[in-house]
Amino acid sequence: MIKEYLQIYKLNIVVLGRFNPAIIQPFWLANKKLIREQEAQSAEIQIIHNDIVSYKIGWAEINVTKDRMEIGTAQEGLFNSLKDLTLGILTFLKETPVMAFGINHLRYYTIPDEHRYYEIGNKLAPLSLWKGQMIDPRMNKLEIIQAKRIDNKAGSYRVTISRSDIDMSNYSILVNINDHFELINKETITDVIDIIDKDFDNSIKTSEEIINTLWDNLNL
Repeated sequence: MIKEYLQIYKLNIVVLGRFNPAIIQPFWLANKKLIREQEAQSAEIQIIHNDIVSYKIGWAEINVTKDRMEIGTAQEGLFNSLKDLTLGILTFLKETPVMAFGINHLRYYTIPDEHRYYEIGNKLAPLSLWKGQMIDPRMNKLEIIQAKRIDNKAGSYRVTISRSDIDMSNYSILVNINDHFELINKETITDVIDIIDKDFDNSIKTSEEIINTLWDNLNL
């Protein structure tokens, strides 16, 4: 089964709002007891600017612009630590306006052979439909959206299947499941904290159910 060829499972939590990026620096996190002092000292800084900050603290990547905060890790055993770090940061930013947030599940697979690699695209989007109009057609990217959440919250699920955006092999793909929450009733940061805290485990479970159903139905 294709699901056995999972190489990387990365989790990102993204919050859309109005941020002051320059605040959310490694030593600010350490000062708030959200990370250890040693982690702040050894942080790999990409950029620190009024409009954008980007750095790694070993196990996590943090990127903040004026309208977006994204915190991610590819260490599955630290997913709960990622949640706690995100909630900790938001706790100290309670006056920040927020519009939406999402929990993104990015799974990278290395497909063992060319046949199964192309057959994934062929089953998801039958290439026979294009023969006659195109020579040797291939699926490049497929996006499926469930516009209504099953938990009755405002938002959606979006599944995107595409070529991997990192260099793993000639036959590697990315399945990105975006668990998206819209804030439409003037919810506050406190509401966001509560939703993430309560829905985090279920988001992981739902993403696993979606991915398992996909691979089981493809039967490759």
